[in-house]
Amino acid sequence: MPKPPGTDLVHPAHAEVALARIDDPELLASARRITASLGLGIVETHQYDDPGSTLPGALAPSSTSEAPSLRKLWESARLVILDDHGARRCREDGLGRRGGIISVVGRGGTAPPSPDAWRDHVALGTEHVFELPDDEHAMMQAISGIRARSGTNPGRTIAVTGACGGAGATVFASALALAHAKEALVVDLDSHGCGIDLLLSAENDPGPRWNDIAAITGSIAPEALWSALPSRGATAFLAHQRGAEPAPPSPRALEAILASARDSGRLTVCDMPRAGDESATLALAAADLTVIVVPANLRACAAAQKVMRWARPRSRDIGIIVRGPAPSGLAVTTISQACDARVIATMRPEPRLDSRLDAHGLRLSVRSPLRKAALSVLADPSIDPGSYIAPGRTL
Repeated sequence: MPKPPGTDLVHPAHAEVALARIDDPELLASARRITASLGLGIVETHQYDDPGSTLPGALAPSSTSEAPSLRKLWESARLVILDDHGARRCREDGLGRRGGIISVVGRGGTAPPSPDAWRDHVALGTEHVFELPDDEHAMMQAISGIRARSGTNPGRTIAVTGACGGAGATVFASALALAHAKEALVVDLDSHGCGIDLLLSAENDPGPRWNDIAAITGSIAPEALWSALPSRGATAFLAHQRGAEPAPPSPRALEAILASARDSGRLTVCDMPRAGDESATLALAAADLTVIVVPANLRACAAAQKVMRWARPRSRDIGIIVRGPAPSGLAVTTISQACDARVIATMRPEPRLDSRLDAHGLRLSVRSPLRKAALSVLADPSIDPGSYIAPGRTL
């Protein structure tokens, strides 16, 4: 059976290849047009799915035994473009999570995907979703960003929330950024919280807040973002405007911020609300790891179960931090079983934390329990695949 026109679009001159697994012919045509305009070759996976087809252009081997495998192309291609069906087949083929994945939907396809489709995209690591043909320009910008960061390790993203009010999620989110050995960004997504800037004793520092960048819809150059945001030391932050009506950030602006930070290779920590709005859901899907801070008591475990029901289906990986003290002697294993989640670290109470926060904001000493737990999270395989620190068990 003849292949449709435009199938064999990989040309020997193309040094870069995009891998496409798209069933919808209109979406596939749009993907071809966009990649061609950017000088990218494209390999369509039906050339692998159909045993009778051959690979085009520079990828055509001298013998069929030399044909690159789909898994090798999945691992080596700078860019992967999928629709929902393509994502499902990639999962069925056992292809692992990677960066540089874009999902495309047809016009009118922006309604929430089915739970199965959502899980497929989250498991694979999809970074952007575009409605075609309306979002062609935005998709071209995203592709340019993915290509620009090639050769640089993409930055990691951690989402942090609490099992209940007062669990200490905002403090722990800040501790993650401060404990990181390099530059990091803390993004405040909890519009009803105290504010990341107050926690860092930087509430009066000049620089943009969420209301200043709400209109952003396109890409942001990483260095431009970093030079504009307020910071304390190596920790930059994006907080809500004090005195303004509480409102979640614009999802488009948040997506641009997260993409820019990832492209820069820097760590991003999102301080999350416990309830799911559109921006919070987007942040969970973008995060490499979701962390829930759970105080060591029965009430917090019951609350954590509710947070888990919302966060788990939307997260790539999820774990808990158990925060002591445990007045009733509740065991860590019992808390882990109640939350149905792995324990990344346990944490003793931070000495004189409230008075220190009131006096000069969050500072971490070398022996700080917060710092020790934060380092365990930063060494988790989801964040640093080459390192692992076994979590402590002492409350």
